[in-house]
Amino acid sequence: MLTHEERCARMRERHHRNMLDPAYREKRRTAAHFNYARRMAQPSYRQKYAEKHKVNRQRRLQDESVKTRYRAYNVRQHERLKREVLQHYSPELKCVRCGFTDLRALTIDHINGHGTEHKRKLGISRSGSHFYRWLRTNNYPQGFQVLCMNCQFIKRVENDEDFRRGRDKSAP
Repeated sequence: MLTHEERCARMRERHHRNMLDPAYREKRRTAAHFNYARRMAQPSYRQKYAEKHKVNRQRRLQDESVKTRYRAYNVRQHERLKREVLQHYSPELKCVRCGFTDLRALTIDHINGHGTEHKRKLGISRSGSHFYRWLRTNNYPQGFQVLCMNCQFIKRVENDEDFRRGRDKSAP
């Protein structure tokens, strides 16, 4: 009589041998797809599934504790992403002009200006997480630095950049 381990080993061996056979694989794939397609073709199944999950989604969105947890999670994710991006451009996490270190006021600045134009070309409508995510996705391109908000506004005035109208005066 075979032990449990021996039976399992034989079954694994048989399954592995069968999976090498293209006809067997196709038969399994077709059967699985057929069963799924048959279920989804039944209007009653689709409707029940949609209604069940719609109710669950609505219930979750109305629950204040879920909303609070979701917001807290988003804040933590944003802070983690911001810290990662800022650390790449300034390992000491400080403003390159004045040395300010409070993470809440540190931002990414385009060294050559024209940040609004650049973000518009990228299709990024907002700053913050959207832009940080773009920087990380594009392997932290050159041309950016870490500035505190005070130094960034001073730089905008010094370079005569019109940030209120959404475009730079000095842009070509």
